[in-house]
Amino acid sequence: KSKDEMALRFNDVSPLENMHCAKLFEIMTKPKFNMLIGFPESDWREIRKIVIKAILGTDMVHHFACVKSINLFYEVHHDNIYKWYTGDADTIDIFSEPDEKYQVIKWLLHTADVSNPYKPFHICEKWAHLVVEEFHSQGDKEREKGYEVSEMNDRNSTSSLCNLQMGFIQFMIEPLVTAMVQTFPGLLEIGSNLRSNFDTWAQKRIEEISNDDTISDKSTEIEKLKERNNKFGGNMSATIDKISSLKRKYPII
Repeated sequence: KSKDEMALRFNDVSPLENMHCAKLFEIMTKPKFNMLIGFPESDWREIRKIVIKAILGTDMVHHFACVKSINLFYEVHHDNIYKWYTGDADTIDIFSEPDEKYQVIKWLLHTADVSNPYKPFHICEKWAHLVVEEFHSQGDKEREKGYEVSEMNDRNSTSSLCNLQMGFIQFMIEPLVTAMVQTFPGLLEIGSNLRSNFDTWAQKRIEEISNDDTISDKSTEIEKLKERNNKFGGNMSATIDKISSLKRKYPII
């Protein structure tokens, strides 16, 4: 909107992510920072291609396509994957294909990039405050320049941090984490943490409602919240219980 120099340079296509790629390889032109020094030229170009694809894949504009591709991968290849996890196969054949390996790298980096909702709660909560403050700072600049303030960026909004986090987890992060956990059972812990954190945000929101005298029908609001929390817990539990059962049966996982 502001016709910022960075947006113009990268033609409005993932400007921040493109900048990250460019800065990384600019830094690596200095020998003391060049972790790829000594690699053959062909390997250097291959690694560069992988790194660029992975970083560009962290742009949230690709989020739902990413979730869809993970679920499709699971539907097609889950038998082969689980045979490897349970020790019935020596390899996961599909990973011999370079393009498939690149896909997995993109999925893993994107999942890590949005990791604060499934970190242990004392870390999750700190990052939630930092992220919201970053959004609000952007909203302040948008208002200052006369632009419409983007959704979630208005610090004058009455939405509570708890509601914002539950919404983000439920509609953005849970589909991604569920897809990743069922495809890669070794990631079970992030699903368990996500379920626990959603419950903690819900309990904190119940406390807010209980202490908010502007809410006339507190009992109805609390019941709605409990129902939402139970539904979320049920959705996550199906995947978590399935993988937990596999872990008990096959310790290799």
